[in-house]
Amino acid sequence: MHLKLNGQVNGDLLIQEETVFLGGNVTGDIEAAKIVVQEKCEFDGRLVADALVIMGHVKGECVSKEIYLKDKSVTEATLHSNDVKIEIGAQLGGSIKNLENGLDKSIKK
Repeated sequence: MHLKLNGQVNGDLLIQEETVFLGGNVTGDIEAAKIVVQEKCEFDGRLVADALVIMGHVKGECVSKEIYLKDKSVTEATLHSNDVKIEIGAQLGGSIKNLENGLDKSIKK
């Protein structure tokens, strides 16, 4: 089962063992096993996942074991990961930091 969010969404979302597809304008904190930010998505907030694929526009903070920045994506965020793959054509305006074992990955602060 996959969860797709489209349109304007505000708030926090916690999904375990599923893939979340984001589209439209989304603001908030999202935690899931895998998150896919689709091409026309504008996201502002915090993304936490085991795997994160960015094809759209992301602002804020991303925490993930694996982050994939696809061509035509725009990422203006702090990336916490030990495995970041950036395709030719992807734009990154932010920073990449090592994912530390002690880093609190959860949304709850």
